[in-house]
Amino acid sequence: VGSLFLSSILMLISSYHSDVVVRIREKSYVLIGSFPAAGFHVKSNIVKFIENIRGSRRLREENKALKDRLAQLVFQEKNYYQRMVSTNERLEKMLEFQQKQPYELLPVQVVAYAPRDYFKVFFLGKGKNEEIEKEMVVVNAQGLVGRVIEVYPHQAKVLTIVDERSKVGVRNERTSEFGIV
Repeated sequence: VGSLFLSSILMLISSYHSDVVVRIREKSYVLIGSFPAAGFHVKSNIVKFIENIRGSRRLREENKALKDRLAQLVFQEKNYYQRMVSTNERLEKMLEFQQKQPYELLPVQVVAYAPRDYFKVFFLGKGKNEEIEKEMVVVNAQGLVGRVIEVYPHQAKVLTIVDERSKVGVRNERTSEFGIV
């Protein structure tokens, strides 16, 4: 509206040809011509501002996701390190145990536990085909674990010493007396 009003005034003045009028007319054309450019510039800056807000929100979300992932990786690294240390210690003890034994040892893994007798019976991952025999003693680095009570082609069932059916001969080192535990 203001531009239209200014244009009408300039048209009226343009009918006069004096130097002052010509200069005013030239200045007004420059002024009127700069309005669209200024409007475009303002619009462009508003669009950029809105895009920056959107980009900022996206960057915040990405930053949060990266921080969460970093925390997860740090947690995994700490746990992995602890697991590796404990596994290494366990393997060193087992190796030391195996080297100290005067008997031939056959390393084997526990592959299953009996559902009802979880702490009393378990199954080994080797059996008759891997030279496991009934009544063989089962030991680990901490000592006696139990004995083999059943043998299958590739598994063996072990009765642990905590089962009431298990009987183990012992000797009291102080008194040299024998007994059954």
